Amino acid sequence: MADDQSLAGTSQVPSPPPKLLEEVHRNFFQEIYDWLWGYDFFISYQWSTGGQYAQELALRLREKGYEVFLDRSDYAASDDWKRVGSIALNNTQRLVLISTKGAVTESKPVAREVEIFTKRGRRVIPIVFEHEVSELDRLQASGREKESTLSHLSQATLYISEAASQFNKSPSPAVINRLVQTHEVLRRRKLRGYFIALALIIVAVFAINAHRSAQLEKEAAIAAKESAKEAKQAQAKETEARELAEKRQKEAEATAARVARENADNYWRFAIRARDPKANGGDKKDVPDTNNLLTASHLFLRGSHSFQNIPAVLKTDSDQAHSRNFSLAAHAIDSRAIRTWLHPDALVGMKVPQDEQRLLTWNSDGTARLWDVTKPEPLQTFKHNAAVIGVQFNHDESRVLTWSYDDTARLWDVTKPQPL
Repeated sequence: MADDQSLAGTSQVPSPPPKLLEEVHRNFFQEIYDWLWGYDFFISYQWSTGGQYAQELALRLREKGYEVFLDRSDYAASDDWKRVGSIALNNTQRLVLISTKGAVTESKPVAREVEIFTKRGRRVIPIVFEHEVSELDRLQASGREKESTLSHLSQATLYISEAASQFNKSPSPAVINRLVQTHEVLRRRKLRGYFIALALIIVAVFAINAHRSAQLEKEAAIAAKESAKEAKQAQAKETEARELAEKRQKEAEATAARVARENADNYWRFAIRARDPKANGGDKKDVPDTNNLLTASHLFLRGSHSFQNIPAVLKTDSDQAHSRNFSLAAHAIDSRAIRTWLHPDALVGMKVPQDEQRLLTWNSDGTARLWDVTKPEPLQTFKHNAAVIGVQFNHDESRVLTWSYDDTARLWDVTKPQPL
């Protein structure tokens, strides 16, 4: 970079021809590209001692396709040169120092640029002119190097020597070739670094993916284990519910069997009382009438039916034997009767009208039936919604009054099934 004094102009070194400034000028799109992607070279110099050489060097490097930052061509009139220079330094790979005596001992901008660049660990390439080498040697020998720009350079820094005849002229082909060679070497190193970094990134990505895959597999295994556990628990609950249902079903069947046996015993006792008047407290000389025998037969059949309703898994040999005994008793009594009139439920009562040709019965199935004593089928059936508890004929026995547990009393014509 040119120093502050050079920006105001100097009479010691003539300004470059206008054509050269036009040749090194960067258009707008090139400037945007440089700001986005950076520069290959940043040329730092003192204008009064190396301005012409720096301009020519930038031109030659650009002709070879390199991106070069040069303050005279890349600063706008209103730019903050410190800020713009810092941005350019941060976006540059190599700094070329035109190492004139004035640049390394007097120019503060040059010292600032070298200091910023070296602190970032980047490579500085000094170009030293042969006629000033002795001056630089004396500077180092006197210990004043600590006060110069050279103090920021490493002891291993390689200098490029330029012929004294090229001072304030264009750079020699040897210098250009050396810069190109240095750039290519550093570029290959950088590419190797990029490849190594890319390889490390790829390995890291594969490692992360492998770790993530292992983690996902582990999570999937845990989820599968949890699912299996939940399925096992659900199966256990289902089994428990099924066993409970089976247990309740067995208990219900056992209760039904117990009730059936109790009902059968009750039917047996009721049938014995209906068959034997003495069981009802009557006189020993009393003889069972037909109505009582019919009731006893019906009760015996009901008892046999109770045993038949016991589930097969709970039915015992004793139940089978009792059922046969009930049936035999019913048939034995029925064979002694003149006529049998069967009802689907327990018989509650009966009446014989004055003509003695008909029979009126009522039972707990909610019906009253009028029979012809000579026929097994009823003449008429009078229906209620609950057990009939009483009946009564009128004076000429053409009508029947019935009453029931359904809280109704109904009057019937004995020839019609519908109430009046």
